[in-house]
Amino acid sequence: MNENFKAFIDEGMKSYKKASEVAALFRGEIENILKQVLNEHKDWGPFQKQTLKQSQSTKYWTEFPYINANVSGQLYGKDTTIRIGINWMGVSDDYPTYEVRFYEEKHPYKENMKTFDWDDRYSFDEHLTYSPDPKDLNIERDFNDLIIEFVRFMNSIK
Repeated sequence: MNENFKAFIDEGMKSYKKASEVAALFRGEIENILKQVLNEHKDWGPFQKQTLKQSQSTKYWTEFPYINANVSGQLYGKDTTIRIGINWMGVSDDYPTYEVRFYEEKHPYKENMKTFDWDDRYSFDEHLTYSPDPKDLNIERDFNDLIIEFVRFMNSIK
């Protein structure tokens, strides 16, 4: 083993536990912020919010973490779960994208979502995505705006 790599391993052995604790604390705090956004958002359009569901954030995939929160309810009489998430997978810089989606893989609105006229601030590819401005990060505001756009879509379907 070369000296640089040995120094890296030595330092990692001393700091890995603390780094893991910090990462777990960060993930937990972001999950709490996302749950708060879901709890406090008032206008869900035709979606009748019932309960927050357990988040399923990636806990062991540290290279590309995905932190999320889910809310269940009814949309036009069908059981539906909506997920909001912060996703570092596939980004070209250090900043994640924010997303909102129907959690169910086989929801009946996929084709409608592909052809919907989304606001230019957002993009759609399997889920509605927003790339936050790193100079103006405001998780609560940005997710509320993202949910408002998602509600605009839900209002357009029957």
